[in-house]
Amino acid sequence: MKTLINISKGLLFTIIFVGLSYSSEAQNVPCEANEKGLKKYAMLVRTTQHMGAALKTAEQLKEAGKSYEEFEVVVCGKVVKKLANKSNEAVSKMLTEAERLNVRFSVCGMSMEKFEVHQQALPEQLEVVDNGLIRIFELQENCYYTIEL
Repeated sequence: MKTLINISKGLLFTIIFVGLSYSSEAQNVPCEANEKGLKKYAMLVRTTQHMGAALKTAEQLKEAGKSYEEFEVVVCGKVVKKLANKSNEAVSKMLTEAERLNVRFSVCGMSMEKFEVHQQALPEQLEVVDNGLIRIFELQENCYYTIEL
């Protein structure tokens, strides 16, 4: 009986090990630059200062000759309240700079709900996504290089 239990434990361990090995291998999708050698980047930010840092990063990539296919900044947290102020000059300036650099801003819908910000209050350049964290996961699955500030 003791031998049967030991065999069962060994078999269970083998099944779990093989299952984990398979699932971790399946998640490692190789990502490559597009045919022009351009990569895709995304940043998760929670302050207007970090929004500015993301734009500066995009600008420096281009200046260094490392153009990108896409660059998305996902904005989460209390900062969404500042984005709702259409007369905020700093935000307006950042959005103009984002257009020049071909950087897209996405705003977390959960953060908007939590801080009672309505989509109509946001500048039209901002895209609302249901959940900013899930958006980052989606971008990672689509071969974006991501970082959180």
